[in-house]
Amino acid sequence: VLLGLLASATAFIEIVERPMLLYSTVSPKLRIQAKEPVFANIAADSIDLKFTPNIKPNAYNLSVVSDSVISLALNPGKKWSNPHTADGMTLYLDSLTMNSGANMIEDEKEVAKIIPTPTIQRSADTVIYEQGTSKLVINGTNFRPKEMELMFDPPLVKDKDYILSVKSSTSMVLTRTTGTKWREEPGPLKLRRINTGA
Repeated sequence: VLLGLLASATAFIEIVERPMLLYSTVSPKLRIQAKEPVFANIAADSIDLKFTPNIKPNAYNLSVVSDSVISLALNPGKKWSNPHTADGMTLYLDSLTMNSGANMIEDEKEVAKIIPTPTIQRSADTVIYEQGTSKLVINGTNFRPKEMELMFDPPLVKDKDYILSVKSSTSMVLTRTTGTKWREEPGPLKLRRINTGA
């Protein structure tokens, strides 16, 4: 019996390392999955987590989604972290305890990559012509060259209606392709959403 108790005391939870991309302030949830059903019959308020960089427990609400998955929902006005470059930073789970027990993970686990939330500088007074303007410069913050996706109203299709060139983390240039228009009729061209990978 003592040998069984010792074996269970040293059993560690294996966390699935599939780091998800999170925007620092707008990604609502972080999911953490174990390889085994270790969260069965465990109350969410009896689970304590520690991260690097540090995320205070009041920044999120923890819930048990299934026997092997917990979910952290970011609270309003809080952030996952504050990455200092557009490349972001890795979030590590350092400790997982249940019922105030010992740490149940053997080594820190990579659970997310936090990237800064992109912003766009409004330019409501910029005038472009349907076909006469070949380039449109968009300024903002936290642009990432490899994973940029833009959603416009009215819709424009990347590599069909325009070619995107990210010049820096604060500037990108859209070049209208031959034979296309920014709009079919005069009116505003609105950037509805920007996705830099999360």
